[in-house]
Amino acid sequence: MREADGPLEVAGFLARVATELAAASDEVELTRCAARRATELLVGDGAAVVARRRRGRLETVAATDGVARRDEELQRELGTGPTLTAVRHPDGLVVEDAVREPRWPGWGGRRDASGPRSLVCVQLMPTGLHDRHEPLGVLAVHALRPRAFGQEDLEALLLLAVHVSAAWAALRRTVTLAEAAESRHLIGVAQGMLAASAHVPVDASFPLLQGWARAGNVRVRDLAERIIATGGVPDDLELPDTP
Repeated sequence: MREADGPLEVAGFLARVATELAAASDEVELTRCAARRATELLVGDGAAVVARRRRGRLETVAATDGVARRDEELQRELGTGPTLTAVRHPDGLVVEDAVREPRWPGWGGRRDASGPRSLVCVQLMPTGLHDRHEPLGVLAVHALRPRAFGQEDLEALLLLAVHVSAAWAALRRTVTLAEAAESRHLIGVAQGMLAASAHVPVDASFPLLQGWARAGNVRVRDLAERIIATGGVPDDLELPDTP
């Protein structure tokens, strides 16, 4: 952080960022905003937001520069690094000098000048009553000079992470609800088509869709979209025998 930044300045900055994050229309806009504002807050050289996907897979969803993106890719290739550690630890961490860092062999101790020298990484974790308490990912800010960050920077980034996590979790809930509503509509349309084109009773159409979906290892929604696109039962699906 800038030396002139006191608690009031930081609080005002975070309030403005919270408003920006809440207005984001999708994950790309939100995470790009988070990376950009994190860089500003800590006066770093760049930042990245790494999302935790299903089964713990990590994906860089926003990066302010090539240094941040390449470093995150390197950590995943090596299977070790500060981001991979931070996603499991709520307290965050600071790397004072990557060249002299012993905690992550292969990542730390590099003598090339292509990567960051200093890093601050914090976990993104939703805390709302209706949120699943699993990490959303990591927010990481880097500098090309050693010893660029200290405890105050870590504490400031942890505060920003609270706002990012809350906005991201809220956006995901909104998207999930919208997708659920659309799925119900598509399945209902497909059921109507089965009734009209194949004379499948409405009360039997959903179990039939479920059976087809299990056999094909696809989602019921995806199967419904196929039925709507073809205007009836696709040729590779068989209707049950009727008595």
